[in-house]
Amino acid sequence: MGALSERRQAEIHMEPARVFGTPLELLLSREQSDVPSLVIVAVAYLRRHVSEEGIFRISANKTSVASLVQDIDEGRLTNLDHVKDPHTVAALLKQYLRDLPEPVLTYQLYPNFIEAAQKGTVEALAVPLALLPPANRCLLEHVVYLLTCIAKKSDENRMHPSNLALVMAPNLLGASEQAKAHMTNAMVFSTAEQSVIELLIQAYDVLFTGESLDQFYDELATSMSFEAGDDEFGSAVWEGPSTSSFDADTLRRLSLSPSRMDAPAAPRSQPVPVV
Repeated sequence: MGALSERRQAEIHMEPARVFGTPLELLLSREQSDVPSLVIVAVAYLRRHVSEEGIFRISANKTSVASLVQDIDEGRLTNLDHVKDPHTVAALLKQYLRDLPEPVLTYQLYPNFIEAAQKGTVEALAVPLALLPPANRCLLEHVVYLLTCIAKKSDENRMHPSNLALVMAPNLLGASEQAKAHMTNAMVFSTAEQSVIELLIQAYDVLFTGESLDQFYDELATSMSFEAGDDEFGSAVWEGPSTSSFDADTLRRLSLSPSRMDAPAAPRSQPVPVV
């Protein structure tokens, strides 16, 4: 690591402990987690609202979202219990992803993902997926897991994989400004970006072969005294500490996989190998 990056990292450590816009690895180091707590909290919340029509597509109140962002960044908010509108939490998650200094799928691997989309096969997509930094791959897994949960309820929420890809692609991958300057047909790249996300959703069970995140979030809900309700994932009844707490010890424990505790750089799961 060069002197400049070390100096910048020291500067960031001296800045307020923001969540939005903070480099992924730095946030994970601060939280001692595999996945940002905010992401786990948002996925756990939205997992209970997968039947909500237009989730991730319908706009939320911008003032409400901005207020949540400010409260989280300034440490005044530790849970999402008071948020009544699922679209607000969906918009919050999209903004977190969009505000990352670099897209989850990275600038470097952008051409690889576009090439994989053009080939249109799971095997082709698995190649750049395996090259992602472990932190990015783990974050991507949780986000795509949520999208697959939503897609399974598309008859109710009208959010098929193609619809989800349309609204989520700009928040997960994109070209650098330098690369954009050489693009002759931005629409072609935009369509390819959507194809990447759609294929990730459709092939989630093949591309991510680690411990089931159903089990992860079920355990999280149980540990937080989640009381099952009438819908598939239960109701929003909590008897103990909230699953929406960013600083809950249980949440931190659950987000640390055995592999990470043994070797901090290890991912929670590995993509399917290509032969």
